[in-house]
Amino acid sequence: MKRFRKVAVITTCAFGAYFLVGALLFRLPIGHRVQLEGEVMWQLLSLGGGSARHWLWEAWPWGAANLFLVDGRVLQISERDDALLWSEPWSVLEKELRTKRVIISAYPVLVGGYGLARIESIVDVDGIPLVSK
Repeated sequence: MKRFRKVAVITTCAFGAYFLVGALLFRLPIGHRVQLEGEVMWQLLSLGGGSARHWLWEAWPWGAANLFLVDGRVLQISERDDALLWSEPWSVLEKELRTKRVIISAYPVLVGGYGLARIESIVDVDGIPLVSK
């Protein structure tokens, strides 16, 4: 029984350290909120490239959705903002020959990149939406 408790304590500490590292490195804001702008890209299969940032964000209980921009940046937005952005499927956008451009605000974080972003505005623009696998 003592052995089981020891394993349980070590396992609990390991999971706790995992979330603590994520909280410190990938969510600790530095500087002032900045505005970013870009055209969105629909990612059919979002594995995040296997990056530590992706897995730490996805592991949080409150979660976040990935937002891929055409210029290669990947930002995390709330599930509510994600539902607002993709209120209509990309196939409809493709048929109507339009895509979406967003203005986002986010804090830079300690390790580089940005913390949880907030969508300020969504604008429909003419063009073919970029879809990637």
